[in-house]
Amino acid sequence: MNDINYPLRKAYFAALTATGLPVYYQGLPNNQNPEEYIVFRSINSNEASTKNSADTETQITVEIHTYQEYANQGRLVETIADEIYQYVYAISQFVLPMDGVQMVSTELVSDNTNNYGYLGNRMYIDRFITFKHNIFIGGTGNGTTPIIIVNGISRFTYIATGGETAFVVGDAVGQNPICLFKDGIQYTLVSPGPPTDKRFTFDSATGTVSFEQPCEVGEILFFLYD
Repeated sequence: MNDINYPLRKAYFAALTATGLPVYYQGLPNNQNPEEYIVFRSINSNEASTKNSADTETQITVEIHTYQEYANQGRLVETIADEIYQYVYAISQFVLPMDGVQMVSTELVSDNTNNYGYLGNRMYIDRFITFKHNIFIGGTGNGTTPIIIVNGISRFTYIATGGETAFVVGDAVGQNPICLFKDGIQYTLVSPGPPTDKRFTFDSATGTVSFEQPCEVGEILFFLYD
């Protein structure tokens, strides 16, 4: 089992910084006072391992803080929340790239907007969004049997013999590809091809996953589909 908190923190900081707002872990520094900012905190994990893989079910909370002088109509906090959803949870199979481990799925746990509050002439509105992720840390497998992770999402482990740029997942015929992890890097689906750079193609008729960079001997790849 490896620590996932730091890779998850890095992934969230990168995703939330894309909003263009100040982003902080755990809390706002004493010397800062922006009108709107984001805090992410409260990383909590539970065991979700299978007999041949190490996994966690991990929750994390994202806070949106805003204030305006005299009157805060709440539209700003809603606009920020919409951006967070786009960068963290655009679709049900959305995952963030993480160092050394793989995020498999994302779910919304709760989304709560607090009642407004006043401090002096400022009207504050805050919103708290909690996400849940299944995170694959590592495991063993012979590259032949898919493992159902969560909500119908399956993970296929492929152990390379060296030099190949494709492999076949018979169980994935007619299924929907989600993403490919190769050498710890997330590849995205491109259709039609060719599968250049950090992209892959998937032939649903044959279950063939293809990519450009040849595998090294013993390299482990993970293919997610539903």
